Amino acid sequence: MNQVVSKPRKYSLVERAPAESVEAERLHRKQRLAATFRLFSRYGFDQGLAGHVTVRDPEFPNQFWINPLGKFFGQIKVSDLQLVDHDGNILIGDKPINQAGFVIHSAIHAAHPEVLAAAHTHSTYGKAWSALGRLLDPLTQDSCAFYEDHALFDPFSGVVLAADEGRKIAEALGSKKAVILQNHGLLTVGPTIEAAAW
Repeated sequence: MNQVVSKPRKYSLVERAPAESVEAERLHRKQRLAATFRLFSRYGFDQGLAGHVTVRDPEFPNQFWINPLGKFFGQIKVSDLQLVDHDGNILIGDKPINQAGFVIHSAIHAAHPEVLAAAHTHSTYGKAWSALGRLLDPLTQDSCAFYEDHALFDPFSGVVLAADEGRKIAEALGSKKAVILQNHGLLTVGPTIEAAAW
């Protein structure tokens, strides 16, 4: 009955070495962004034309990469990503983008320079929870990760097409890592794409 159990191995997070160039960092971010779309598709975090994930460009911090409108998340490649500025100009790419996605993400990136990436989903469970109009209870280890680090955006006023609505969402987020958009979905941010996607 009494077995000798070996000591657990020690693990530590190792900070990623800086990229050798701006181009290498841009490619790294775009690869992670495309991978995030694929993962979101696999786990059902996509819905029709809704949902978008963005990452700030490493050379031009007032520009960000976003998914094209109408492209299935499970098929998004690095070459599909569109570079836009805060005025809505598509600087790289030839596909349209989701206007609501632009309004939300532009406001988030403008108001929060510390945010590298932002993810907005209309996942089934996220929408169901958002309809309750309440914050997450710290009942599981997953929800504890958001304890006192998420907000509620209420009231939902429909598809976010006005710049003022995007600014209100950015204000509701404040310095937190997530905001539940009542009757709408979820929005998360992070210092990396991986953090925002998680």
